[in-house]
Amino acid sequence: MGKLLVTKNNLSQFMEQGDSEFYVEQKMILSPSAKDMLRNKNITIVYGQKKQKQKQEQEQENDESSQIVTLIAKVLVEDFKIYDQNKINCITKRVLERIDL
Repeated sequence: MGKLLVTKNNLSQFMEQGDSEFYVEQKMILSPSAKDMLRNKNITIVYGQKKQKQKQEQEQENDESSQIVTLIAKVLVEDFKIYDQNKINCITKRVLERIDL
């Protein structure tokens, strides 16, 4: 996916009224005129995601991991007839390591 160019002309699309900080995410490029406009309005420029957005993404990631763990356990029990919880946990851990979760 390409980057978003944030200029003084489209800056308002990325902000809400009363914001005291402007978050420049990894997918954004902030033009010099947009930087000047923010500084003139005493708005702090922060490079990175909003904490709330980071928290939401982490929660979504955790939910996805939880679903994967449930599915792995289900496959081990139903398809491979593995009922030992220690074995299920060990296999699940190895699968998650392999898929980088």
